[in-house]
Amino acid sequence: MNFEQAILVELSGITSKVYPLDAQQGATAPYIVYTNNRTVRLKSHTTHTGLINSDYQFDIFHTTYESLVSLLSSIITELKTWEKTNLGITGPYIQDMYITDEVKTFDYETLLYQGTIDFTITYQES
Repeated sequence: MNFEQAILVELSGITSKVYPLDAQQGATAPYIVYTNNRTVRLKSHTTHTGLINSDYQFDIFHTTYESLVSLLSSIITELKTWEKTNLGITGPYIQDMYITDEVKTFDYETLLYQGTIDFTITYQES
């Protein structure tokens, strides 16, 4: 199981509507869109280590501010459990994970409340 498949497994207990890059046409809130913003394949002096260090972003959309805050809290709680575990049971082993930014806004294009969580994660490539 690769990292993106593991994201779907881990977040399925919070919401089944998780999309890469963009929500499906006509998606109804609540939903999460995830984006990979940077990936570095780490290496030692002599070889690649198999470790990946990536920056990810979760954009969370909901119909009310209160519901958005609650969903954001659930996702942050979930993210904090990822370190030193295999995601999705058979997914990649997470060496390190930290949240780098957290923002709440209103998206005038979708007319939904939006929360953004940026995080950096280091994991063993499967």
